[in-house]
Amino acid sequence: MGSTPEELEAWCASAPGGCTPDDRKRLERELPAHDVTLSPFQLDRREVTQGQFTAFLKGMVASVEVREDRDDHSPRFVYERSSGLLLADLHPGASGIAPAAQGHFAVRPSMEDKPVVQVTWDGASRYCRFLGKRLPTEAEWELAASGVARRVYPWGDAPPRCEGIVFGRQPGAGCEYLPSTLVDVGSAPDDVTPEGIHDLAGSVAEWVGDAFTRPYYEDCGECLNPRAPEPDVPIHEDLRLFRGGSYQSDALLSRSATRSRWKRGGVMAGLGLRCASD
Repeated sequence: MGSTPEELEAWCASAPGGCTPDDRKRLERELPAHDVTLSPFQLDRREVTQGQFTAFLKGMVASVEVREDRDDHSPRFVYERSSGLLLADLHPGASGIAPAAQGHFAVRPSMEDKPVVQVTWDGASRYCRFLGKRLPTEAEWELAASGVARRVYPWGDAPPRCEGIVFGRQPGAGCEYLPSTLVDVGSAPDDVTPEGIHDLAGSVAEWVGDAFTRPYYEDCGECLNPRAPEPDVPIHEDLRLFRGGSYQSDALLSRSATRSRWKRGGVMAGLGLRCASD
């Protein structure tokens, strides 16, 4: 897992315009490179769609409640009743899911096969658990993306193309001439690993199971199925990892080894999930 200093320098040298100071800070999260051993696992080939997450909410309708936005009073925030945890934000400008009558949920037109977004880490975890699965560990996600050959990108070492990967569609991110919108999962022709896993580099980034640590697993011993320990901090201070790039991000996040973090209870328009199982 991770990268060597030489690999990071080589990537910066190949990147258009080099690496900014912020890029270098992000890349340093990949240090040190280290050996990891994983037991067999299964990873979903595609990201979870808006339609699939809607079906989950329908199945959980008795266990969740939808609260209104304080400003416009529209139903928007989905909370788990038992824990009080936020699971999803159904903001109409970002989410493809709408609360319907009698507490049910519906997919907005043309959004059925788009990747689900605006889901918290807890919402992603609950979804996978509902299916008898779980979020992948950081180590599992990286192995799926890089392979044992340690590919720079999920498909290989060639840099991403705007026409082949759904990434960089924000100003200054490299592909801003293309529409900055979600596309159907699995539709990017280049964003597929040799093993057949789609959209690890683009479409939407993906939550993984681990808390954010730096450096990698400082005390992981033999590093067999490593996972960061659960932090003893309030939820608003709990940072969780997500991996991969999105339609909004630049090529740096499309790399197989890039590590990103976000608040456990936070959501983003370019952050979704896929599940794993043993």
